[in-house]
Amino acid sequence: MWAAGTIAEGDGVAPLVLHWDGVAWHRIALPSTATLGSARLAALTVSDGQVWAVGNATTGGVYERKPLAFRLTTRGAVLERTPDEQGQLNAVTTVGREVWAVGYRYDDARQLHAYALRRGTDGRWRAAPAPDAAGGALYGITRVPGSGRLWTTGAMDGPNPDLPTPLVARFR
Repeated sequence: MWAAGTIAEGDGVAPLVLHWDGVAWHRIALPSTATLGSARLAALTVSDGQVWAVGNATTGGVYERKPLAFRLTTRGAVLERTPDEQGQLNAVTTVGREVWAVGYRYDDARQLHAYALRRGTDGRWRAAPAPDAAGGALYGITRVPGSGRLWTTGAMDGPNPDLPTPLVARFR
């Protein structure tokens, strides 16, 4: 069993990954994110022998958030390079050797947009097509068992600012 989250360290927070071996929980050593500011993990997936954790790092407010992705292997954890966007990743899953992560990003005008990343078999993360909904954010992603179909869930601005409109979309 695996768990991902955040732990207080010094004046900030750091990502935390734990693994249960059937007897006790063990903290997994992660590469330092100190130069990125405070870092948080939002989700973890264990699928097809792969373990991935995603979240965000920030040096300030919400507009300074950057996507964060860790690949966990038998040799340790690797902090993966993701596209330099303002935003965060909220969920992750795998399809074969591809990894998909979703969340949200801010554009240059600080407008919120749904956001998706795909890590191809070449090992590079790239932006992937996502529902283009005003004020959209994606919070979940799942693979339909036995297929390559992906579904995502989230929310977008609705007519009432206090009540977002649900967002459900199929990637492929």
